[in-house]
Amino acid sequence: DKIREILKPLEDKYGTIYEGIEKIASDNTNVEILSCEDTLLENLVGLINKNVKAKKVEVSGFVMLKSYDADGVERIKKIFKMADAKNVTITYIGAPVYKIDVISDEYKTAEKKLKTISEKILNAAKEMNCTARYAKEVTELLQHEK
Repeated sequence: DKIREILKPLEDKYGTIYEGIEKIASDNTNVEILSCEDTLLENLVGLINKNVKAKKVEVSGFVMLKSYDADGVERIKKIFKMADAKNVTITYIGAPVYKIDVISDEYKTAEKKLKTISEKILNAAKEMNCTARYAKEVTELLQHEK
């Protein structure tokens, strides 16, 4: 009963205690809403961080990049360096298609970051005289190639 009483503010804020525990596991926020002794709080947060995996979501998009200039490969490398960010992976699928993966705690945050990264890539490509297109599905990119 004492533990439930301590964790009740998480339920009030997130709807379930587990949702609140996942939030603590993901970024150690909201521990201040738990009312208990500091040592108990430290132990509780330690247990949560040790035993609860934070929920992660992954969103993807695809970009097609082309350059017909002699230094085209170098230009494409520079474009991707400009778009480099934390929790973002860019994978070579096959010329000229690349996959962008973004991992985040929340779907909306991941989608927003994917949009930002794809816009950076498209803008950088334009500046470097490269052809670029973005789509959520690789099939959308390939249909335009036919």
